[in-house]
Amino acid sequence: MQQSVVQTLSDRLFVRLLDDITAAPITLAGTHSVQILDPAGAEVVAATAVGLTTDSAHTAIYTREWDADTFPRSYDYHNNERDGYRNYYRAVWLLNTDTYQRVTYFEVIRRRFTSQLTDTDFTDRHPYLTAQLPSTETTFAAYRQRAWDRIAIAIEQKIERNPGDLYFPEAFSLAHEYATLSDFWLNNSFDGADVSEDKMKHKRAEEQFASAFDVAMSKVLIDTDDDGVVDDEVETRYLNNVTLRR
Repeated sequence: MQQSVVQTLSDRLFVRLLDDITAAPITLAGTHSVQILDPAGAEVVAATAVGLTTDSAHTAIYTREWDADTFPRSYDYHNNERDGYRNYYRAVWLLNTDTYQRVTYFEVIRRRFTSQLTDTDFTDRHPYLTAQLPSTETTFAAYRQRAWDRIAIAIEQKIERNPGDLYFPEAFSLAHEYATLSDFWLNNSFDGADVSEDKMKHKRAEEQFASAFDVAMSKVLIDTDDDGVVDDEVETRYLNNVTLRR
């Protein structure tokens, strides 16, 4: 998923220092800084180490409050016209005492597209799966996150906006459940045969996911006027029959 920060909140960006060729992690050492440029390329935050931390040997994190005056929303409503467009900010990272430069792009958004499906919800409906988790895992968090990312990307491709601009993300809860099941069976199928019980379960979950996703997409509310209010300027779009490549 591309990076984004929520306007008016304290939120973070990150970059991992990896080798350009081998992708091997490079240990962070010395001093680091980050500079923020607006979509037009103008500097809005001069290179700074304030708010810059690390949470591993090779991941740098920049945390701040993304106030509306300094960081206007990335989505431009385009003078009340129906079709706006997206702009992207740029973060320029200087790492290991200016030895490495990395550039990342991000959006300033109104809200995140978040799921309400928890591990408890999932295991209540599928209690038998807990015993089938790999010995190195204790929750379904990784499967749920991959499944939700998949849903968010599919929506974003269709509406050409951040999926957080949709109201009622809980409408996708059933699709999320089936996508999680599909991901679980796909990643825990160890039978090399073309036809196996696990692969059949994965295929069935994929079919259930596609159906539930199509229903959820059939009538969604989009914040077209970008004011964060469900009112008569909110548009209802019929977005079913979205092709999901599997």
